[in-house]
Amino acid sequence: MSSTPAPTQSPSPSQSFHYPGCLNLSMVQHNCLGSSNVFQTLFSFFTSVESSPHIVALQDIPLWRNSPPVFRYYKCFFPPATESYKPRVATYVHERLLTVISVLQLCFERGELMAVNLHSPEGLFDTSHKLFRLYNVNSIPNGHIWSASPVDVFPQHHFPTCVVGISTFITPPQTRLVYTPITTN
Repeated sequence: MSSTPAPTQSPSPSQSFHYPGCLNLSMVQHNCLGSSNVFQTLFSFFTSVESSPHIVALQDIPLWRNSPPVFRYYKCFFPPATESYKPRVATYVHERLLTVISVLQLCFERGELMAVNLHSPEGLFDTSHKLFRLYNVNSIPNGHIWSASPVDVFPQHHFPTCVVGISTFITPPQTRLVYTPITTN
């Protein structure tokens, strides 16, 4: 009989967000096509899996009274509706993640672009980064140009940044470039 030790198992993200010196995140990006059924199906699926994603970034969200739907266990961040625009993106952060980080929503006076800053005094990913920014974009056509340009969506930062969403840019000579999702440091 052999006395081989049982393999050790790492805790799943749903059990622990912190590992020594880092924070592990799981993210999902999805286009809801403006449909409440797509939204409900997506979030219902999360209840059937072992570990739900920590962050869900949605584009073309369904709206009710100018607000995206809510879902149990998630806090919703979205651009506020104005007379000029309605929110077209929303970022959902799981309540378990909110117990170990702080979230600051950044709005850009437009409905198709938002960002959230995730901050942890203990560090994210490794101890040198205490801030992580997630951009969520749903660029829409406005005549011959798109509502969000590469300059809007890909600014330079000195901290980890991730851009998710639907961003189609028209560049001369009418070449389509599609960026989704893109991660930069």
